[in-house]
Amino acid sequence: MSNIIEYINEAERLILSGKKAILGKNIAIDGEELLDLLHKIRHSLPEEVKEARQVIALRDKRLRDAAEQAEALLTDARKEEESLRTSTASDTAQMVDKARLQAQEILEQANLQRQQLLDEQDIIKQARQEADAITTSAQDYRKNILKEVGAEIDMLLEEMEEYLLSKLRAIRQARTKTETEFS
Repeated sequence: MSNIIEYINEAERLILSGKKAILGKNIAIDGEELLDLLHKIRHSLPEEVKEARQVIALRDKRLRDAAEQAEALLTDARKEEESLRTSTASDTAQMVDKARLQAQEILEQANLQRQQLLDEQDIIKQARQEADAITTSAQDYRKNILKEVGAEIDMLLEEMEEYLLSKLRAIRQARTKTETEFS
């Protein structure tokens, strides 16, 4: 790209240094030199276009990778949620901690990829916006999963409390019955 800009700057210099006609806005310039610059620009363009296509292909690959990683996070979170529903309260706490660590690792990896995208050329600006959207979506999903897990834990604790209270009532009834029978 710098070669093309240099050639354009040289063409501009050639035009600005040309001799102006006495009447009108015409300028006399060295036609061969201008044609030579245009030839150089024409031959530099394919290489610049090739480089731009490579950058776009790299951006697309990174976007696909980020989307695949987000899909994997979603799948893992769903599996984790199903597993949480069938586990005990203590297992649930361990799974929540594990899920938080995994989510944090995935977010760190997503942020690293995002940083790599930020360091690319101007063409990658659009990719940066898409990576931010994916990261935000993953964080929102993580928050929702943690919220659901918290609700599941609360529900399990409530069920355990109800169970224990019913057993306590049964024990009290049995004690009362025993006391009345032996009195």
